Amino acid sequence: MREFHLGYEKIHACPNDCCLFRKDKADLDKCPRCHASRWKVDKHTKKAKVGVPAKVLRYLLIIPRFKAMFKSEKDGSRFMVAFQ
Repeated sequence: MREFHLGYEKIHACPNDCCLFRKDKADLDKCPRCHASRWKVDKHTKKAKVGVPAKVLRYLLIIPRFKAMFKSEKDGSRFMVAFQ
């Protein structure tokens, strides 16, 4: 993705896919629905490794993708013809 200058946003997620830890839930350590730890848990000591998320969602930002797609008039018109 770096080659194309298209970034992504990392969002911590509940390991059970209940919620995303962003906006009002960004500071929580446990899922409000299933109470699973946000952080990866060590199998031997059963302690949460704070700072290491259990699951990460990589959200591809759409605006930079559109800007890259319509960068030149030639490429943009070809895209529009494909969808007509």
